[in-house]
Amino acid sequence: MSLGGRLITAGEGVSCTTTTCSYPTGPTAVALFQMESSSVTDTCGNFSLASAPNVTFSSGKYGNAAVFNGTNAEINITGQIPTSISADYAVSCWINADTLGSSGHFIFSNMRAGAAWVVGQAAIAIWNTKLRVYIINNTGGNAHIFESSSALSTSTVYNIVANIDISASASGSVDVFVNGSAFTTSFLASTNMSGNDATQFGVAQAGNRFDGYIDQVRIYTSTISLSQAGELNSEIGC
Repeated sequence: MSLGGRLITAGEGVSCTTTTCSYPTGPTAVALFQMESSSVTDTCGNFSLASAPNVTFSSGKYGNAAVFNGTNAEINITGQIPTSISADYAVSCWINADTLGSSGHFIFSNMRAGAAWVVGQAAIAIWNTKLRVYIINNTGGNAHIFESSSALSTSTVYNIVANIDISASASGSVDVFVNGSAFTTSFLASTNMSGNDATQFGVAQAGNRFDGYIDQVRIYTSTISLSQAGELNSEIGC
């Protein structure tokens, strides 16, 4: 944060927020993964790491970030986050992609987590530079896909917030915010998905891997507003 051109740090009277589970005020976060080390700790204390094969940790948006090589790196968290998806929820994170080719680059997925398909399970990905949100709409693993009209770039740090609207239809859209601003999405298609038995970062469907870093992943039990997305985009590092 700057004031009159001077950098202001958390120690100068500005409260840091990146270690606070439920931030910003309002929505309830059930998980916060700061991605500081190979332990991949949930600051909220609700979920535990299952495995993080081939993930390394290096400088990210706030301290370290989880670095995915696009080939065989992934993070698996035990169980489905959030535990209940009977109501709308949201996912927030920071990313910096090294590669954004024609195939998918998945950031988050809870599809088939818990070894069953449940309406409302979702995934967030970048496909051919466009941001996509997949939302499971039946117990057979079929998903509605919503895609942004604007593209993302490599070697660029983005704050991404996606609201998972469990009732989103083939004629609608979902709310997505990038760097605190609304990102227009529209329904693209429906498709059958495959999935894992855990919540995952950096991968989905046993492939389509992310290449770059993912940092400061927050998962909420309600949606995020435009103003709250702005707060997440400008939060102060500890």
